[in-house]
Amino acid sequence: MSIALYKKVKTLKEDKHKSIYLVLNEIDSLFYIERIYESIDTSVYNKIQSLDLPYVPKVIEIDQENDKTFIIEEYINHQTLDWYILNHELNHQQCIHIMEQLCDTLSILHQHHIIHRDIKPENIFYDGHDIILFDFDISRIYDDHQNKDTSILGSYGYAAPEQFGFKQTDNRSDIYALGVLLNVMLTGKLPSDELVDSWEKEIVEKATQMDPNNRYQSADEFKAALMNHPKNDEISWALPGFRNHSKMITKLLASCGYAFIIYLCFNEPYEATDPNWTYMIDCIFRFVLLSICLTIVAFIFNYRGIWNYCLFYKNENKIIRYIGVILTCSVVVFAIFFLSAVVMAFL
Repeated sequence: MSIALYKKVKTLKEDKHKSIYLVLNEIDSLFYIERIYESIDTSVYNKIQSLDLPYVPKVIEIDQENDKTFIIEEYINHQTLDWYILNHELNHQQCIHIMEQLCDTLSILHQHHIIHRDIKPENIFYDGHDIILFDFDISRIYDDHQNKDTSILGSYGYAAPEQFGFKQTDNRSDIYALGVLLNVMLTGKLPSDELVDSWEKEIVEKATQMDPNNRYQSADEFKAALMNHPKNDEISWALPGFRNHSKMITKLLASCGYAFIIYLCFNEPYEATDPNWTYMIDCIFRFVLLSICLTIVAFIFNYRGIWNYCLFYKNENKIIRYIGVILTCSVVVFAIFFLSAVVMAFL
């Protein structure tokens, strides 16, 4: 059995239901996480293993032996979000960026009927820039034929009311947890203890409605409400490399990059002896070149969530999504070039 190739290095958690270990693979000499369960439905982990999900640890192997289930998953060497909150002060833009990544992940999970049901800071790795959502132990596959969940599970404060046996959980249960998490990141407290008093208040209130029908109905809808809010312009319009969650080295590299682009576009001095119309065409050409360069930068760094409007952006395959981004960027660049050529032709 391939599980025997993984040697225990450190015990991370042990109880009567499950054991979690840091293990070392003897073949590739890499670290992994081994989860051992006495009893668990592996349908969620089987589904995750078959998908290429952003911001979720990869499931490497699933095996069973002597009534025990073994799951080997990718090792993420980061602290959890709750640790980060205790030791650092999250700024406003970091909170928005975290929610954006969670929404992107949940959007794909929900497309495949996977409900996480335990979204909280303890189940999110965070390195100051990117998140990894983990611990799918109480996650489930949504079943159209059920009226309510077969078991009552969830974390206090983050679990939606329907998780306590009133009806079946669905993607809107995760939306409830997102609303709670947003409030906790901004205030340090649950919405029931202290509701955020900034513009995010209306988003938290809608996401945490008792009736699921009154919440945002999808992660994409939640994200759109957050990212497109009129008072979020100072965040969403920040140039790639200059958001507040960016490190100083990132801002310095971005400054050098933009300076280099400007230099490439305007480094050739214009000869004043040329006719005026030629001068105008030359200026238009340079600004078109600058526009094309900035467009490419915007697509590379997903400026203002531009990937959400690209071809194939909802496809679960990461490679296909990237192909969609490249194709869409190519179309936009061609459109800019074509329109500029038409304008210059009439001059």
